[in-house]
Amino acid sequence: METEIQNSQSKTGNILIVDDIENNLMLMEDLLTGEGYNVISAVNGKDALEKLQAEREIDLIISDILMPVMDGFMFCENVKRDEKLRNIPFVFSTASFIEEKDEVLALKLGAKKFIRKPFEPSEFLELVQELLKDVDNGKIKRQEISLKNGNEVNTSFDAIKSILD
Repeated sequence: METEIQNSQSKTGNILIVDDIENNLMLMEDLLTGEGYNVISAVNGKDALEKLQAEREIDLIISDILMPVMDGFMFCENVKRDEKLRNIPFVFSTASFIEEKDEVLALKLGAKKFIRKPFEPSEFLELVQELLKDVDNGKIKRQEISLKNGNEVNTSFDAIKSILD
């Protein structure tokens, strides 16, 4: 499913959501558009990167981890290595990678938050509002979210790939 919902009247932010499960995309789209956010959806990391290159400005990325073509960890790494994209706050939303070590890796990659599915809609919306407010208020600094050590990330990806293969 590739859905783009855009509302030119929105003043609250442009959010890219990435998930290969249609029901998850629909739930997040409904929640976010109901609050007035512009939502762009993608079905995997590769699709999301293409949409990021084509879109004017994205204020927040919310991505699943376990997806075909390009998983969320690889997608996050690509975003954080790109000069034009690295400043976008990144949130992982996952039902598969729920252990503490997964959350640690996600945060090392540059994610600001890690949400376990299923989540409470009110808590999800509160998190989105807080992150976008922090960006607006300058609490999330541009360089704060960039990768600090590419070798550490590559080592982590090699470990993940060996588990998944």
